Amino acid sequence: MHNQDENHQSLNANHDADEFQPPSWLGAVKVASVVMGVMIVAGLALLGYGLATGVGKVAGGITDGGGVFGYPSGFTLTESRPAPEGGMMLMFEGDGLRELIIIDPATKTIRSRVKVIPSDRFEFIENP
Repeated sequence: MHNQDENHQSLNANHDADEFQPPSWLGAVKVASVVMGVMIVAGLALLGYGLATGVGKVAGGITDGGGVFGYPSGFTLTESRPAPEGGMMLMFEGDGLRELIIIDPATKTIRSRVKVIPSDRFEFIENP
């Protein structure tokens, strides 16, 4: 059956392959996909290298089992947070008293130790 409409092409028409023109953006998509593929391969290679060599490990990690700090048996550790210069601040409470200790994990020493006691004064006092 022959198509009578001049605005439609026949499905069986033989056209040259040269007539197809790819869209202008197709070249940019091809370049972008090649670049992304190269970046994925490079990223995986760097990840494998980093895992194999241990790049990015935290320096100064505990390798010898750490230190042991004893505290009085009536006290409980109530708070801990990082202190300046790599130290660790520990707050102990017990028997109605508080004690603040700043330790240095690198040297396994106590930097400072402060007993916090209640006072009726509205100021800080060094020795009650």
